[in-house]
Amino acid sequence: MAKATGITAPKKISKQLASIIGKGPISRGDVMKKIWVYIKKQDGMQDGRNINLNSDLQELFNTKKKVISMFDLAKLLSPHIENAQGEIASEE
Repeated sequence: MAKATGITAPKKISKQLASIIGKGPISRGDVMKKIWVYIKKQDGMQDGRNINLNSDLQELFNTKKKVISMFDLAKLLSPHIENAQGEIASEE
């Protein structure tokens, strides 16, 4: 079997993110799947494109906003996922 690369490669995640979706290492694609499951369980969808943030997500994304666009989700999660240099930006 070929080694996983890109979005399928397992990555370390921040402790904050792990407290919401579970332990890593986990692929970026699986992070997105699990965060969507969490959002839907929390009744966090608003009109199909906006996400209502509970206090845990506000803390994770370091924002006071109550609502974000679903298109911002990947950008807000990036600091919590290991980068190419093996660093997690939110834990520096």
